[in-house]
Amino acid sequence: MTTQLQDSLDAIFDAKPPKHWFIDPSGAQYAWTLPSLGLWYEGMIDREAQLSTWINTTRPFTYWMTGFFNPQGFLTSARQEVTRRHKAEKWALDDVVIVTYMTDHFDSRKIKGPPDEGIYIYGLFLEGAGWDKSKKMLCEATPKEMYTPMPIIHVSAVTSESEKKIFGKGEFYSCPVYTVPKRNGLAFIFVAKIPSEVNGRHWVLRGVGILCSKD
Repeated sequence: MTTQLQDSLDAIFDAKPPKHWFIDPSGAQYAWTLPSLGLWYEGMIDREAQLSTWINTTRPFTYWMTGFFNPQGFLTSARQEVTRRHKAEKWALDDVVIVTYMTDHFDSRKIKGPPDEGIYIYGLFLEGAGWDKSKKMLCEATPKEMYTPMPIIHVSAVTSESEKKIFGKGEFYSCPVYTVPKRNGLAFIFVAKIPSEVNGRHWVLRGVGILCSKD
């Protein structure tokens, strides 16, 4: 019995995913991480379902953001796609930024088609604040509720000048989006502009962020 096999059996006995399932010999992470074996295996099934459906049928109308190991790369591809559609307007990728719009939907099955530009993403959770469904903006968190499901988000791209016009009026919070609750540079994905009735500094002091996974 090899050392790796022994370590794997010990991890499975403790109901944890073996490290070599998501860490390569160099120590670099190449797959998702979750604290328990059950959650890790469930994540594998859900990811396989999303990718297999995409490969065997067609592009999905909505994308489960948590299912991507490299969501940053996925969003970059979406930004490139929008940029190519505006080739005649001479859009340059370096001058194109991601923009977000909150929808009214929470159930991805209610989305019957893709947006004209960009993508729909779902499966995100708001930490440190609540979500006002009627006003479609941030509100104070419900007591004893750590995480609030976010509605489906329309992610697209515009030029830097257009972004200033879109978000120049009203209050918005530049909310960081992370893959996991451990907030660091490796887990950071992008910044989502979220409508708010108060200045964004209010939510900064509350440490408000969006997570792909609560575990």
